Amino acid sequence: MPPSTRRTRSKPDPVEEEEVVVETRQLVTSPPARILIHPDTQDSLRIITLPHPRTSLPTRYLLSGPTSPSLHELTKFSDPSTSTSRSWFIGSTVQQNGTLYIATPIDPIFLLLPHLDKVRGASVDEGSVGRYLTIDDLEESVPSLLRPFLTEENLRQCCSTLNDGTFYRLSPPRLLALLTHKARTLASNLPPTIENEIVTKQLAPFTFAADENGGASEEVKSLARLKGAMEFISSYLPPTWSAHCLSSHSFAPLEDYLAELKKQRSDALAAAAANSDMSAMTGNKRSAEDVEAGKGGDGKKLKKATSQGVAKLAKASTRGMSKLTSFFGKK
Repeated sequence: MPPSTRRTRSKPDPVEEEEVVVETRQLVTSPPARILIHPDTQDSLRIITLPHPRTSLPTRYLLSGPTSPSLHELTKFSDPSTSTSRSWFIGSTVQQNGTLYIATPIDPIFLLLPHLDKVRGASVDEGSVGRYLTIDDLEESVPSLLRPFLTEENLRQCCSTLNDGTFYRLSPPRLLALLTHKARTLASNLPPTIENEIVTKQLAPFTFAADENGGASEEVKSLARLKGAMEFISSYLPPTWSAHCLSSHSFAPLEDYLAELKKQRSDALAAAAANSDMSAMTGNKRSAEDVEAGKGGDGKKLKKATSQGVAKLAKASTRGMSKLTSFFGKK
């Protein structure tokens, strides 16, 4: 018997581990430049973040100071109608981001309102109710960036006072009067594009072209401008104050006109649909008498429609063939 042999696996050679050293470098880049149009001022400018007065979401503003503190809203402009990249030439460099930012003044009272309303400790509908506080107490309830705007001039526009201006409390009637004044000023200075949207197009009757005012009276047009301005201002107010601001004015003539306009448009569309259906029913149709007489719309006799198989059987010869009835007769 031949000797058995066994295969022995050789041990693998140990693999030498290679030490890999990865060098990491921190890339330091400067923030990209932006094109910002802002009012000319000798004060320093800072871009700050504050809660939006309506949504409470972090929003960026431009703050100037300290000599003459002012607050500006930042609006971003870009061209969404084209996918072509745009750039700016700044000196001898090219800025790839072609977006334009414009800083427009905003009344700091809008940003102070949520904080003044909170420390007042009363709802909007409760009127002259709530706590009176000094300016020092009010400063503790607002962000530090807004404290320069807690001035006597600003507070007297929207607050009732006590002890000759020592204590202040948010006053709904005063604030409403201030907002109404702002809305009327805005309504009398609407840009042509906004005027076209909220007056010309909205009030145009169904039968008129889109660029005519139709039969709207001057009162209705004025109310349309005022309501549009108040809706714009309300976008900077907390929801409860926005509803209170709009409900404090009567727009009954405007609402009646729009309701009548809606009815006219609905009636006109219904009449057009009815005329279309009537034309479809009467076009190339036979009268009841023609149907009974077997005539078409031109008064001629109509031929009965038969299939090709029936027509061939009619032409076939039946000579020498028994009729079908002969199979059922008496034998």
